[in-house]
Parts: sequence; structure tokens; C-alpha cells
Amino acid sequence: MRRRLALYGGGLVLLAIGAFPAGLDALDALKPSGEIFATPPKLVPKVVTLDNFRRLFVETSFLTYFANSVLVSLATVGLTLSVSRAGAYALTRFVFAGRERVAASSS
Repeated sequence: MRRRLALYGGGLVLLAIGAFPAGLDALDALKPSGEIFATPPKLVPKVVTLDNFRRLFVETSFLTYFANSVLVSLATVGLTLSVSRAGAYALTRFVFAGRERVAASSS
């Protein structure tokens, strides 16, 4: 029981550490521009606005950039899978010098 509690507690700590920057970004997205760069910085916005999202979609080519990123990501995954599949096939079907060494180093 203690071990499980410690594991869940550690997981929650790691989740909080990992999610903190994304949370700050989300809060900053809801602040007016002047409030984002204010000194000292405020964690929670005084005034919530969606103007930053309007500007993102109206004044930039965000959707084009996002589509390009998705395309590159999918192409990278597809290329990686096809090369990996060919390598895995070679490791399981053919006998060659160094085969065991290569198979042992990948696991």
C-alpha cells in the first residue's frame, strides 16, 4: 500500500512538473499583450481575453504552418516505420555476421 501510494505520489509530482509550462502558456494565451510582459508578472490574468487567438488565426498563416508540421511529422513517422520494418524483417529472416550483436543492442 505504501509503495503504491509513493508511486502515485511520484507520478503526480512528475505530472505537475511536466504540465506546469503548458499551464503557464495557457494562462498567458488568455492575457492581454500588456499583461503578458508586465513586471512583476502575474500568474492569473486580471482580464481574460480571446484576442490572442483571433490574432493568431487572422494575422498569421498559422493553419498553413500547422498543416506543414503535421505533414512533416507524418512523413517522418512513415519513413521511420518503413525503414524499421525492413530492418526487423532482415534481423528475423536472414543469418549474417553480427546479427546477434545488432539484435541484442536494440533491446
